[in-house]
Amino acid sequence: MFNEFFSEELNKAREKNLYRQAQVYDSNLISFSSNDYLGLARRDLSLTASRRGASASRITSGTFNEHIELENFIAQWKGAEAALIFNCGYMANLGTLSVILNSRDIVFADEYVHACILDGIRLSGAKKYFYKHNNTKHLAELIQEHRSKGKKSLIVTESVFSMDGDKAKLPEINEIAQANNASIYIDEAHGTGVLGSHGAGLVEELVEAGKITKDNIVVQMGTLSKAGGLEGGYIAGSKELIEFLKNKSRTFIYSTANPPLQAQIALKHLQEISAGKELRDQLQKNIELFETSLRGERSSTWQSNALINYSNEGTPIFAIHMPSTEAAQAKAKELEEAGYLVVAIRPPTVPNPRLRICINSIHEAGDIERVAGLLRK
Repeated sequence: MFNEFFSEELNKAREKNLYRQAQVYDSNLISFSSNDYLGLARRDLSLTASRRGASASRITSGTFNEHIELENFIAQWKGAEAALIFNCGYMANLGTLSVILNSRDIVFADEYVHACILDGIRLSGAKKYFYKHNNTKHLAELIQEHRSKGKKSLIVTESVFSMDGDKAKLPEINEIAQANNASIYIDEAHGTGVLGSHGAGLVEELVEAGKITKDNIVVQMGTLSKAGGLEGGYIAGSKELIEFLKNKSRTFIYSTANPPLQAQIALKHLQEISAGKELRDQLQKNIELFETSLRGERSSTWQSNALINYSNEGTPIFAIHMPSTEAAQAKAKELEEAGYLVVAIRPPTVPNPRLRICINSIHEAGDIERVAGLLRK
């Protein structure tokens, strides 16, 4: 019975051209689909931690000095009182949102937040309202109408949206939170390592510019798996928040801890991100080169009369919007034949098909221009 069900659903996905596969791509392809924004995932580090695997959950016998050192650094880096690491970003969001909210509370979330945020909100049982993407006017309308229905009120957004490359309007969101006795939960997965003078993310960038304070931001979430070049997630906030999560978050309590060796490497990567801006400067140069090349402003090789429908806001992520799933897959195939890995993103992950381009600091100028030219072709 179950196998029949599985086969029927898979056949439906194939018919709609939405069938997914986890495949190994040719290692000779130059990837423009990697979240390794600073190239740190390719570093060869020779480190020796106290042990490779934790072999137990953090609250039994799985906590090691490497975990504590990493969490202390993250807290200092994020300007928070404390921090807690999770096995991955999905577990960090799921395990936090599902317990800091309950059925008496209310949450207002951007409609484009990541699936793990949606799952965490659903598990919490809180009343939920979704505002139109990056539309703070709609957020203000929703919160003014529904704020009284909840005890605690939380606004949830990503800092850099993973599928569109635009930034949250955090100064406006912060004003709305202040005016309506609400708090903010911000997912910095794609802002970490990219934004701010020490790469701590959009919050750091805006605090430094005097555009926001952190008074209303109750949770800063981030990952070690994008610019950090590894795997893992973290939550930064007050000491009370972190102690609460240690006692209540099921994805933390009931998971074997991150390997101590991984925590040690993560600390080295974050220290490098925080201390030097050379990698971020190169990343920004590559982002600017790709955008100007995409518009045909800086390419001696490629010519184009067509306008490209794309979204970006000075971040490494460019969404190249396509008219159909078939067109997205065809263009991805064309790029692959030219030696470049660019993955087509399809519904239901996104509402409309697109090619998601991720610019990294290690990309060569010639490859950046050539990919842009192929997209304009």
